[in-house]
Amino acid sequence: MNATALLGMTPSRVDNFSAELPLGYHTRAPFMASLQEHRERLLTDPAVVWCLTNGDNEAVALLEQRGAYRGFHVIRDPRDVLVSAYFSHRYSHPIRAEGSWIAEFRRQLNAAPDIEHGLLLELEFLSNVFAAMATWHYANPCVCEARYETLIADPVQEFARIFRTLEIRTPQLGLTTLAAIARDRRHTRRHGGSMPLRNDPADAVAAAHHRLQRL
Repeated sequence: MNATALLGMTPSRVDNFSAELPLGYHTRAPFMASLQEHRERLLTDPAVVWCLTNGDNEAVALLEQRGAYRGFHVIRDPRDVLVSAYFSHRYSHPIRAEGSWIAEFRRQLNAAPDIEHGLLLELEFLSNVFAAMATWHYANPCVCEARYETLIADPVQEFARIFRTLEIRTPQLGLTTLAAIARDRRHTRRHGGSMPLRNDPADAVAAAHHRLQRL
């Protein structure tokens, strides 16, 4: 069930967006054409709700060209981003095409002699992401800033704050809505799928965080 439908904010679109891609893939075909398509879509698509999973300042500039807008931006600790991305890119991130940058980068990670060298590779791989984080306009009055850690710890209160800031009125959760949510959760459990479990020991993430202090 589309959450935006409950808020009366359809149609919506979820789209990846990045001015640059890892390993220089934004200079290669067909990825160059795909990025250009994303830019044109952000300017011309009539959707009123967008989710940009890799949004950056270029994406915001395109939104400003469309006119008035409001949004919220989730900030995540860069150290957490680095460690999480390392394990995801090495083990669990889906590879949808053999020629993709994820497939190429996974081969590099698997060839690294140890986790410390792997984290250094990941640091370089995510250089565009960290550059976007460093240059992001955190004082944009049209964008509500939220911390990933706060969203995880107390999602109800944090989303309530975000909705108040964006002046979005949430609907009353009556029996019909609650039943629809329950059906959606059953469908997700039945047909969805969690990402594969990592093959590393449970303390691998803690060990990676410890190594980060030495980089």
